[in-house]
Amino acid sequence: MIRTAIATLVAGLFSYGLATLTVVERENCQGNWQYFVSPDNVKGRVIFHQNTNELCGVVPTASVTLVRTIEDDTIKVLELCNLSKKFASGELVMISPEVISESANVSVPVDTRVCSLRRTCFGVIKSVAE
Repeated sequence: MIRTAIATLVAGLFSYGLATLTVVERENCQGNWQYFVSPDNVKGRVIFHQNTNELCGVVPTASVTLVRTIEDDTIKVLELCNLSKKFASGELVMISPEVISESANVSVPVDTRVCSLRRTCFGVIKSVAE
């Protein structure tokens, strides 16, 4: 059942493009995310990546990246103030976890497919050569 949900999420990301949400839908979406902090670095492959279009300043902003870990888990990673780093689908990455208050009210680019994945963490993402 979980694999089916993940497959549907991935298929939706590549088939339809980004669907924008209203402010209320965005707040409801982010309110359902389940934040965690990994004690170790996490390695995996990028499923989807979207940079923020907003400058990082008074309101913190973050890019959003969906990653399939080598442990076969799918997570959402928020990287604060990432305006320039981009990751391709299938790219191998290493995530260095960051501890950030989930109440920090971070502005991220979200759509209905990103909302459906609740498991969320903050971290710095780096590409890993294979």
